[in-house]
Amino acid sequence: MKGYSLYIFDLDGTLVDSANGLIVCYRRALDKLGFLYDESCLPGFTREPLYATYSRFESPGIDFKMFEEVMFDEYRVSLDPNSFPFPETRYVLQRIADEGLPICIATRSSSKRAKNVLTIHRLIQYIDRVVGYDDVTKQKPDPECLKVCMAHYDIRKDEVLFVGDGETDMMAAEAFGVDGALIDRNGLGEDCRCTYRIESLRELF
Repeated sequence: MKGYSLYIFDLDGTLVDSANGLIVCYRRALDKLGFLYDESCLPGFTREPLYATYSRFESPGIDFKMFEEVMFDEYRVSLDPNSFPFPETRYVLQRIADEGLPICIATRSSSKRAKNVLTIHRLIQYIDRVVGYDDVTKQKPDPECLKVCMAHYDIRKDEVLFVGDGETDMMAAEAFGVDGALIDRNGLGEDCRCTYRIESLRELF
């Protein structure tokens, strides 16, 4: 894999294993709201935008803003303490930082939540900029988050790599015209288009 001048990472599922924490959050929040759901659907809920999950429930009895607030309250209580960096995360971030290269985060989480989990696990010192859902008007697969990250640097698109674990990440990379490295932790298969397909973040070097 060639070297890049700017590395942009998705957070959950890419740098941080938050799968169990997210399921705990969704279960507790939906129970608080009195929503009926199939337990087997929870992993799918965690991989889609909040509004998509909200829209699955007919006549929910609350508006989306209230739904969002309950979810975010549960994130603060349950998500970050149950989210942990993958074994290779610190090594990779340290290696990029040692080369003097900027690292950005582009996540569907709020920027506050992203910074919190990075701070808890002492990773925040490697990160130059965090772009969360609250910093953009459109979510991935729209590439706005990548555009916001890149706007702060005088770097060509062919010098940028976006690393993510989902199809929406790779779609955003393609739409913006930068290379995308899929860390395929979810068995997406060959149908997910990407520049690189890796099994470990160590393969970035």
